[in-house]
Amino acid sequence: MAIKETRKLSDNIKVKTAGFFGQILFLLNSHIMTFKNVNHPDVENHNYVFAVLHSQQCGLYSILNRENMFSMISRSTDGDLVALSGGRVGINSVRGSSKRGGATAALELIDKVKNGYSAALAIDGPRGPVGVVKPGVVQIAKNGGAPIIPMAWQTKSKYILKLPTWDKLLIPLLFVKAVALYGEPIDVPSDATEEQMEEIRLKVENEIKRLNEELANNYDEYYKKGIRNTHHSKSVVSWF
Repeated sequence: MAIKETRKLSDNIKVKTAGFFGQILFLLNSHIMTFKNVNHPDVENHNYVFAVLHSQQCGLYSILNRENMFSMISRSTDGDLVALSGGRVGINSVRGSSKRGGATAALELIDKVKNGYSAALAIDGPRGPVGVVKPGVVQIAKNGGAPIIPMAWQTKSKYILKLPTWDKLLIPLLFVKAVALYGEPIDVPSDATEEQMEEIRLKVENEIKRLNEELANNYDEYYKKGIRNTHHSKSVVSWF
């Protein structure tokens, strides 16, 4: 993954440094963070398009079999950091967003889904409004032939870093306990009309909102019945 050439050298070093420590954090968290899954879909026999809020991207920790999943990550500074941090610990990515390189990235992601991989998208990126689902996730699910899985995650832990960005990105630090809640698959017919796709977009948006409300109101119950993700990252941390 190439860092943008137009960025100052000092900024490149900052991103590289933050990415290096991000890799260590991701790697450690795969061993010591407790992520409980509730209603996790069968990713061994099926592929899906996971839809998550931009602020909750770190919920990708919770998804099983994530080596067979590709995430669309923006070509922004934040995106460079996420790609550098996650790429070494089993989170594959394609680079692009609705603002920059989105068409190429979407086509690449559609191709991955057609070939049996799952996909993950931050549905309200790259700049919001917060919680408003962009149409890309529906288009990718339609053309790739895989259902959408809305998801949300929350924690009561104090060891959470909230970045001062538009989305207030949540980064779990060490020993965090969290719950990820998944919605039922939402199918997108291959011949769906524009009107039907808009209905599906709103359905995904409302379902993610409902999942977050469910977690907020019933967190302790979901934590008790959730199944811990014991999948550990195996990749080697690297500066490059």
